[in-house]
Amino acid sequence: MRTTTVGDVKVLLPDLEPDGLDTTTNLGGGITEALVNGAARRRSVAFSECTLTNGAWSSCRLPRIALRSCDLAGLELDSCQLDGTDLRGSRLQGLKTPLDNLRGVTVGEDQLPDLTRLTVAALDLTVRND
Repeated sequence: MRTTTVGDVKVLLPDLEPDGLDTTTNLGGGITEALVNGAARRRSVAFSECTLTNGAWSSCRLPRIALRSCDLAGLELDSCQLDGTDLRGSRLQGLKTPLDNLRGVTVGEDQLPDLTRLTVAALDLTVRND
């Protein structure tokens, strides 16, 4: 694993040969299995139509960013502050996070089933059909 910095964000990435990678500001191809640790306060940051699956964001503070129409399946959020973050259109199925990390985010009505599943799991509720 190696650490790289994007702006003020440190990202821990799998061992990849840097010569085989392209520098880009377009993350449409996706970042997978990355650890974002201690992200600094950012403003006017938007990720659109990107893949951020199976990663782990820890101790991050990312208020008012936009993660629009991104695939967040399997993303783990630990001790993150996302107040004011726009998650509309993003795939939340399989998102792993304490509910408190989602305080103040904006979601679309179509995401309510995924948030319901997350809430049921977080509260260890039993749901029955009878």
